[in-house]
Amino acid sequence: MNDISLYEKIPLQQFPIRILVRKEYKFDFPPHWHEHTEIHYLFKGTCCLKCNEDRFDLSANDCAIINPNELHEGAGGLCDSICIIIPPSFFEQNHIIFQKIVQDEYVSEIVNNIYERYCSGSAVDLIEIKGYSYLLLSHLIKKYTIRSLNDTVYSKYFNKLNKVNDAIRFISENYDKPLSTKSLAENMHLSEGYFCQIFKEVTGKTTMEYINHLRIDKAEKLLRKTDISISEIAFCCGFDDANYFSRTYKKIKGETPHSSRVSRGTTKE
Repeated sequence: MNDISLYEKIPLQQFPIRILVRKEYKFDFPPHWHEHTEIHYLFKGTCCLKCNEDRFDLSANDCAIINPNELHEGAGGLCDSICIIIPPSFFEQNHIIFQKIVQDEYVSEIVNNIYERYCSGSAVDLIEIKGYSYLLLSHLIKKYTIRSLNDTVYSKYFNKLNKVNDAIRFISENYDKPLSTKSLAENMHLSEGYFCQIFKEVTGKTTMEYINHLRIDKAEKLLRKTDISISEIAFCCGFDDANYFSRTYKKIKGETPHSSRVSRGTTKE
């Protein structure tokens, strides 16, 4: 299961849809999860959203959908946006898994209607917001459903998702230490073969591909923001071979660690 300490309890309220309108919002919030469907729409600006292992760069008119129980966080940016949080009851026992990123003129039109009525705030406007929310969901379901699951399949799907979420969180906390698929599988109480299968199924990457991408992202930040030597950074980020670190860095980033450092005016090896 997802870490209960990262669970966000959405407060109960008479009006079932929770709407957050943000202007010049620093899109930076900690990892959390909940049973609700969360829709982010950007009016202007840019931001970065992380959902499980994926990282999405969003700009004006982009719509991002967080499915229930998915671990997500804001990873930077400045934007004007609206967040629409929809409870499971809106789906009437259907379990819909949506496409993550949507660019759609009709979605933009509906969201702008929701925004205008939210800013007005009258009782009639609240009723219309609920109506527009149903229109939004029906359109998303028709065009952007990845899968619709019955209760049994839904339960199995999210058991897999939660196991992978646990592994991702463990990797994030221990990327600087030796990691193997065997040790991760044991930590998740799964066979190594099954663990590797569901990790690739959920993330689209093998376990070691994911670990290396995370380590290289951490290394890039150190290269650009500190004067620590490249060899030390390699070891700090979990690589026990500086040459392998350099090859992996170039494969993922398209340039050498030295080039990343030179671009910010520091050449310490």
